Amino acid sequence: MGDEGVGIEVVNILEKKSYTGDIELIDAGTSFFNIVSDLRSFEKVIIIDAVNGGREAGTVYRFKPGDIEEAGRPVTISLHDFGVLESIKLERVLGKFPDEVVFFGIEPYKIELSMELSPQIKEKMNYIIATVLDELKKEGIETVS
Repeated sequence: MGDEGVGIEVVNILEKKSYTGDIELIDAGTSFFNIVSDLRSFEKVIIIDAVNGGREAGTVYRFKPGDIEEAGRPVTISLHDFGVLESIKLERVLGKFPDEVVFFGIEPYKIELSMELSPQIKEKMNYIIATVLDELKKEGIETVS
């Protein structure tokens, strides 16, 4: 679905790098609900996905689950099936889930039947990757290559 694939593209780029710390990259595809329970053992979860926030294409939003609830916005932030936020809430009710969850939402340009990112998002990929790598640095994880 075009720019909806930005999270997968970011993961594909990050997978080509080596890191100084323990990191696991997971492509959850369109069904975060199916893998959410597998994330119980992690200390921190970073989620990257397309998010419609109404700003310029390629804008990177950084937020936590509570930020959405405090803003009084609808809690479905994913364009997929059962929403990411709903999956996390359910998992926290059923068992242990990492306390720290950070979302990086990327404003899409086009959500349409396509296997390619729009040129507007492609030109922002270096910035998007740098933003995610900055978050990893906060945890003491840096790239080696």
